[in-house]
Parts: sequence; structure tokens; C-alpha cells
Amino acid sequence: MHGTRATMSHPAVPDLRGTWKGRIESSWHDPKTGRGVPPIEAYYVIRQAGSVLRIRLLTRDARSDLLVGRVFVDTDGQPVVTGVYRNEPGPVPGEGSPVHHGAILVGVKDGRLQGTYWTDRDTHGTLRFTGWRRGLAREFAKAAAAEYAVRQD
Repeated sequence: MHGTRATMSHPAVPDLRGTWKGRIESSWHDPKTGRGVPPIEAYYVIRQAGSVLRIRLLTRDARSDLLVGRVFVDTDGQPVVTGVYRNEPGPVPGEGSPVHHGAILVGVKDGRLQGTYWTDRDTHGTLRFTGWRRGLAREFAKAAAAEYAVRQD
């Protein structure tokens, strides 16, 4: 795996640092049209110190910051990311999704991040991130313009 640390008392925690390219599939419906949304291009920007994570999710219309997050190894020996986040809409207030909070549960396997999320506005969805690069993107446009590889763990 791309850098892991193990001790006798703690199984290996994967090094997830970098920018991950993926998509979100959401149950959210636009209140103006009543329509669902197509899959959303998204980027996870992960900073990590041991099992403690700081994740920023970037999309074209919003960003989310993990308020509390960590990676741990579950009872089956699989790494799992969990956390609570705050989502803020993009530059035009009042358009699209309102500010909300939610939680994530994301598995780490075969160089991919995949899992679920749910929010305090009664929506939920799936997260799939398959592309990875070592650099840390600061904004959506730069993340979208970068090249990504499939991570070999």
C-alpha cells in the first residue's frame, strides 16, 4: 500500500494523502424543478497525520470540509474512513444546495475510496473515487485540470 504504518497494537493505517478524483451520486432533488441530479464530478483533497484526516471535498457548485475524521482498520482488516462534514454552497448564495451537515463511511480497497454519505436534510448517496495524484488541489478548476492515475496499492 502507498505507505502504511503498523505497530504491534495498531494494524497498518494507509497513507491517503493527495487529491482523489471521483463522483457523487445523490438522492437530492432540486426544490425548484423536483428533479434529481446527475452524477457530480468531485475531488477529495486529503491531508493526514497518522489516523487523523482533514478532507476537503470540491465540486463545481460547493465544497465540504470534514469537521472530524479518521481512518481506522475494521474487524475484517479493511481500512475505513469515517467523519462528519459541513457543506457550503458555491459563490452564489441561495442557489443549489443549502448549507448542511452530514457523515461519511468510506472503504479503502484496491487503490479506491468508495462508500456512502447521509445528511441532516434527509438525503444520502454514494461516493466513488478512483483517480489519485500526490498533489493537494486548492480549488475545483485546478483539481479538474490535473491528471490522475489509478493508485497501485
